[in-house]
Order: sequence, then C-alpha cells, then structure tokens
Amino acid sequence: MSNLHSGSSNELKGSAAVSTSSDPLTGAGDGYVASLLAQWFQVWGAPAFMVSTDLTLIAANAEGRRLLDEHGDIRLSEGRLWLSHMAQMDTFRAFLAGLGDAPKVWPVARSDEEGFWVLRAHRLTGTAGTAFSLVLTDSAAPPARFWADLSVPFLLTPAEERVARYLFEGQTATELAMTMGITVETARTYIRRIYLKTGASSREKLHSVLTPFQTV
Repeated sequence: MSNLHSGSSNELKGSAAVSTSSDPLTGAGDGYVASLLAQWFQVWGAPAFMVSTDLTLIAANAEGRRLLDEHGDIRLSEGRLWLSHMAQMDTFRAFLAGLGDAPKVWPVARSDEEGFWVLRAHRLTGTAGTAFSLVLTDSAAPPARFWADLSVPFLLTPAEERVARYLFEGQTATELAMTMGITVETARTYIRRIYLKTGASSREKLHSVLTPFQTV
C-alpha cells in the first residue's frame, strides 16, 4: 500500500482509495490491484472506515456506510467522522495521534446504552501522508468462528466434524443429539470416535487439541 488518495467522501467512500505501483505476481498495473483491494475492503462483515488524520472520510465499506446512514453512534458531518458522544472526541483524537505501528482498540459508547462498539484502529503511512483504518465490532455480538477442515489432520467424517465443533462449543451429548436430530447413543458413539481420532481423553483435552484449528 504505497499511496493514500485524499478527496471528498462522495468521491471515495465506495472504494478502497488505495493504489500500488504494480502487482508483483502478474505485472498488472494500479487499476487491477486497486480493484482487488476495493473488493477486499468491501467483504469485511464489520463496519470499516479509512480516515485522514483530521478524521476526513477517505473510504467506507458497505457496513460502514449503513452505520453512517443510521446517524447513530458514528456519523458524518462536513465529510468528517464524529462520535455521537461529543465528549469523547478530544480523547479519541488523542488516541489516534498516539498510535504507533501496532493496532490498538478504543471503546465507543453506544447511544442505545447496550454495550459498546470496539473500534480497532491501525495507523497507515504512505508517500502521501498518514491515515487510519478503523474497524468496529459490536461488543454484544457473539464472535463468528472459522474452522479449518478437520478431516485433514484427524480424518474426521463430516458428521464427526460437526459433532467436534458442537463439543468445542460446550454442548453435551444430549444437546448435540437434539441439534443434529440423532439419538443420544449415536451422539456418544461419535464422541468416542472423535476422542480416538484426536487422541483426546476429556473435553478439556479436546478443546486444547481443536483450538489451533479455529479462529474468530
């Protein structure tokens, strides 16, 4: 990411607003790489923004634009991002100004008083100056888990893989039997097979074995 363009929010908030000199794999130029970056920016499931040092909006993904359209906890005024709780603005600016190379998080109070937005901020430095990426996560929302294919390291069948994930989430044999529409005895058979294939001897051990194969 070598260059950050500045401009009005109307011009830029639908794209990733970044460019690079060339694609090292194909030799394609700026347009190709910028289009891929724009797609990458848009597929994030959480509200995401790119702002300049004075909080002028450079880009926003679809979820970010939806949040702005609601005129709620974060809003756009004269092209700049503002928090609904104005008392937070000075400390928020100081938080961004103090960012180093590592990303940090900032709690944004929700107007409905039901938890917080957890804002992850990262400083971006390019030849045209400094900007910030801001990604928001609802503190009240359960995290989405992404799993590796457990059939590869443990030779689990598709049904065993489902059971293993339910066990990881803490379901009992009775609960996962109801979830999967099978008998409790069948559920217990699956559990025994999973323990055998993973080398686990308890729920705690199974959790430890499976943890490296999932992320949130």
